[in-house]
Amino acid sequence: MTIKVNFMKNFLYLMLFLAMFSDAQNLNLETYSNDNKCSIKINDEEIYSRECEYELGANLIFYIKFSHSEVWIFQDIQNYAACSGRGPLRIFEKKDDGVIKFNGEIDWCASVPYFDVSDEAIVIMDKHS
Repeated sequence: MTIKVNFMKNFLYLMLFLAMFSDAQNLNLETYSNDNKCSIKINDEEIYSRECEYELGANLIFYIKFSHSEVWIFQDIQNYAACSGRGPLRIFEKKDDGVIKFNGEIDWCASVPYFDVSDEAIVIMDKHS
């Protein structure tokens, strides 16, 4: 019975993941690290840029579309062993005005982040804690 429950739980996580990113499929996302500059572009608009060193850019690790906003969370990929190559989480939000704004960063030197979404709120936690 445990195997079946674990399979169903993993299947539900996979379905949630696919549903979550299905809205993101129409976006043109580009992240890059070039000449000590890390940048993020969404739909050909540079929404974020900063000086960086020893980093490979960022990966989109979470996206969700709420009724009045969209949220993107990127994680920096570091080119060294500290934090197993994981870096800060950078959070962006687009509200009804259509402008994508940087909402801050979370220093993340933990396992892969886990996202719990409810009532247009996102809780980010270390699933292994």
